[in-house]
Amino acid sequence: MHGKLRLLIGFGAGYLLGARAGRERYEQIVRRAKEFGQNPKVRAKAAQARDMAGEKAGQAAEAAKTKASETVTAAKDKVHGSDEPTTGLGAGMAGTDPGTSADLGALGTGPATPGDVSHP
Repeated sequence: MHGKLRLLIGFGAGYLLGARAGRERYEQIVRRAKEFGQNPKVRAKAAQARDMAGEKAGQAAEAAKTKASETVTAAKDKVHGSDEPTTGLGAGMAGTDPGTSADLGALGTGPATPGDVSHP
């Protein structure tokens, strides 16, 4: 029991002294971080990185849009059994009834009924 009490007192004293020194060090780090953030060179590089990130995000969005369109086209070709690839979201759909499930643009617009399905 005597050893546990010494350990507890030692831990408490160490915590108290460490907390006091830790607070001063923390304030020093915060002060230097603020100075670093206010540096004109750092601000210029941050703006440059932000602009580049925006540009890359736009390119990634365009690439994803293109890939999604190609995937939809490939799925349509597979569903219709066509040997000729379609070119775009509505291509290859000429002559189909816009209310049928073959019209992929109508997906999710309402419940399917037995008469809505058409297969080649």
